[in-house]
Parts: sequence; structure tokens; C-alpha cells
Amino acid sequence: MPSTQRIDVKQAFAAAKQFYVGLFPQRALGVQLEEVEQSQDGKYWLVTLSYRPTTAGEVFQKGLPLRGEYKVFQV
Repeated sequence: MPSTQRIDVKQAFAAAKQFYVGLFPQRALGVQLEEVEQSQDGKYWLVTLSYRPTTAGEVFQKGLPLRGEYKVFQV
């Protein structure tokens, strides 16, 4: 039987960040929380993270801008 226990906002953020870092450890520079909201049906948290898609070494060697990218995770 599936659990009906809900997680709180902090747990949703931690889960989203852990998932992203687990998939892309080399790209996990400066992962930050941007926004959290509930889905329309109230079953999920929609967690928006910002992150830098390159490593610090690449940014400084290539003179790349420190612009971030965004990703929404459904937790």
C-alpha cells in the first residue's frame, strides 16, 4: 500500500538537489533553490533549482559568463 505521508518543503528541496547532484556531479557548482510551489492537484512539490552548467575551471579558463540555468523537479 503506498504511503500517504507528505514531505515538507525542506525535504523536497533536499531530494531535488540530491537527485540533480547524483546525476551531474561535475555540473553541481552553486546549486541554489529558486522557488517551491505545490502542483495543481496538491500531490507534489515543484522545486526550481538554479545551477551553473560548467565547472569552475572551465568558467575561468574559457572566460565563460557565470550565468545559471534552471530546472524544475517534481517531488
